[in-house]
Amino acid sequence: MLEERARLLARRGRMEDLQREGTGRPAVTLELDGQGYAIDLRHVLRVTDPVWSAIPRRPDCPAAVRGVYGYVGNLYTVFDLSILLGGAAQAAARAMLLLRPVPGLPVARVALLAGVTTGVMDIVDIAPSGLPAAHPLARLPDGRVVAALDPVRLFSAHYFGV
Repeated sequence: MLEERARLLARRGRMEDLQREGTGRPAVTLELDGQGYAIDLRHVLRVTDPVWSAIPRRPDCPAAVRGVYGYVGNLYTVFDLSILLGGAAQAAARAMLLLRPVPGLPVARVALLAGVTTGVMDIVDIAPSGLPAAHPLARLPDGRVVAALDPVRLFSAHYFGV
C-alpha cells in the first residue's frame, strides 16, 4: 500500500514538473486506432520499423507481449500498445518505439508497437484527465489534444512475468 502511494506521488511529481516547465518539452507523437498519443522524447531511444522475433507463449505471459527484438546486444520485450491501453491487438503496426530503461518498470528493456508515428512536437500544456486511471492530456502546438503516456504509469497496473 505504501509503495503504491509512493509511485502515485512520484508520478504526480513528474507531471507537476512538466506543468512548471511549460512549453518546449519535446515528445514523440503517434497515432493508434485514430487516437493521438505523446511519449516524452527523453523516454524514447529509437523509432524503427516493427520487426521482432516471436517467442514461445507461456501460460502466464501477458497478451500484450508480442515477442522480442535485439538491438545493440540487448533484448527488448515487444508490447502491443493497443492492448496495454485496453484495446484489441493491432493488425498492422507501422512503427516500434524502443524505450530507454526506466527505473521502476518490471521489464528492463521495452519496445512499444504503435500504429504510426507522426513526428516530434513540443508539448504546449498538460492537464490531468480527470479520471484517476486515465493518462493526462497534452496540447500540441498545432492545437491537437493527445494523451501523454508515461512508461511507468503505462506498466504499473500490469504484472509481466516475462
